Amino acid sequence: MKRSKRIGTAVFLLTVISTFILMSRYNYLLFHVFAEGYSILIALAMFLIAWNAREITSDTRLVFLGIAYAFIAVLDAFHTLAYTGMNIFPDEKFYANQTWIAARFMEAASLWAYTFVYRRKAPSRNYVPIILVYTGLTLIVVYSIFIAGIFPVCFVAGQGQTEFKIFSEYIIILVLIIVAVHLYRRRKSFTSPYIHRLLTASVVVTAFSEAFFTLYIDNFGITNLIGHLLKILSFYFLYKAIIETSIRTPYQTIFAELNDTNHQKDRLISVLGHDLTNSLSGIHSNLELLNRPNISFSEDERREMFRMLKESSAHTLELLGNILSWARSLQGLLEMEETEIDIDSLIEDTLDGLSPALDRKEIRVRHTPHERIINGDSHMLSAIIRNILTNSIKYTPRGGEIFIECRAAEKDLELHIRDTGIGMDKETRDSLFTVGTVKRRKGTEEEKGSGFGLLLVDEFVKRHGGSIEVISAPGEGSEFVIRLPENPPVA
Repeated sequence: MKRSKRIGTAVFLLTVISTFILMSRYNYLLFHVFAEGYSILIALAMFLIAWNAREITSDTRLVFLGIAYAFIAVLDAFHTLAYTGMNIFPDEKFYANQTWIAARFMEAASLWAYTFVYRRKAPSRNYVPIILVYTGLTLIVVYSIFIAGIFPVCFVAGQGQTEFKIFSEYIIILVLIIVAVHLYRRRKSFTSPYIHRLLTASVVVTAFSEAFFTLYIDNFGITNLIGHLLKILSFYFLYKAIIETSIRTPYQTIFAELNDTNHQKDRLISVLGHDLTNSLSGIHSNLELLNRPNISFSEDERREMFRMLKESSAHTLELLGNILSWARSLQGLLEMEETEIDIDSLIEDTLDGLSPALDRKEIRVRHTPHERIINGDSHMLSAIIRNILTNSIKYTPRGGEIFIECRAAEKDLELHIRDTGIGMDKETRDSLFTVGTVKRRKGTEEEKGSGFGLLLVDEFVKRHGGSIEVISAPGEGSEFVIRLPENPPVA
C-alpha cells in the first residue's frame, strides 16, 4: 500500500511539473501566474488554519508561522503583479525582482524565528504585536519599492541580477540550511517522523530553489523556470505537511496536542477529584468522631486528630489555590504585575511560611544569598519557589538538607534548589510537567501530594519567559534549576 501510494505521488508530481513546463513553453507569463498563485493559496490556507485554531491550540508557534506566511503571500502577490510583461504598473523597473528578494528574506527570517527564537518558549497568545510587526515590514517594503524607489536595485536590463540580489540569495540559502540542520537535530521532538521529513524537505528544496535564482540573467530563462518549479515543489511539501495532514489525519500533525490535552485534562480532573475526596473525607470522618458524645478521647488522641484535621485542610486549601491559579493563568485571566524583586528576600519570606513543615521533619536549609534584583511577578515567583520547596520537603527524609542558590548566567538568573531526598527515576522526571501524567507519590512520612503544584510551577516559569530543568536519580536527591530572564516578556 505504501509503495503504491508513493508511486501515485511521484506520478502526480511528474504530471504537475510536466504541465507547468508545457505551460511555460506556451506562455511564460501564464506559467508564472499559476506557479506563484499556487504558493500564495497554500500560504493563505496555512494562515486560515492556524488563525482559526488559535484559541484551542497550545502551539502558538504555529499561529506565528501562519501569520508570517500570510504576509509572505502578500509580497508574492505583488511580485506576480509586477512581473515583466504583466504591464500592471506603468513604469518597468523590475519591481518583481525586488519584491521577490523581500519575500524570500521574510520567509527565511520567519523560519529562523520559528526554529530558533521560539525553540525554548512560544510566543504569547497576544498576536497583535506580531501582526503589527509584519504589517509594518510589508508596508516599508511596498513603499520603498513602488513609491520611494529606495529599495536596492536587483535586476538591470541586459546585464541581469545585481550583486546585491545575488549576495542576498546566498544569505537566504545560508539561513535555510541552518534551519534544515536544526530541524534534523530536533527530529525526535516531532509528533510524526512523516511531518518532520516533509517540513525538512520543504526547507531544503527552497534552498535549492534560491540557488537557481542566483544564476539567471533573463527573467524568462531556464534557470528562472527551474527555480520556480522547485518553489512549487517546496510548497507542495509544505501543503502535505501542514494543510492536507491536519485535515485528513489530525492526530499526526501539530494539532495532535489538542486531543491529547483534552484527554490529559480528563485524567487530571480524575486525579484532583480523588485527592479532594480523600482530604475532605478525612476531615469529615475526624469531625464526626469528635462530635460523638458517647466516645471519649485522651488528650494525645485529640491532639493527633486535630493535627490530621489541620494537615488535611491545609492540603485541600493548597490544592484548590493551585487549581484556581493554574486555570486563571491558562485562560489568560491572571495578569503579570511586573515589579522589581529582591530574590533573596522572596526566598526568605517563603521559607518563613514553610518553617513549621521544615521544623517538623528537622530539615536544614542552606541558602546562599546572591543579592540580585530581577523584574517579575512576586506572586508567581513566590508560588514557584514555594511549590518546589514543598516538593523537596515532602520527599526529603527527616534530618535531610535543602540547598538554595542563585547564580548569574548572562542576562538570566539561575535558581538552584537541591535536596538530599529520595530522588526519582527518568520516567517520573519526564512526567512532572505534563498534564494528566504526573505520578502521585507519597512523601517520606506519608505526606499526600498530586504533583499539581509542579504544573503550576511550569506554567508560571513559562509566563516569565524562562525554563526549568530537573536533575535527579533514585536515592541521589533532586535538583530543580529555574532559569529566569532579568526582564521577562510582556504576556
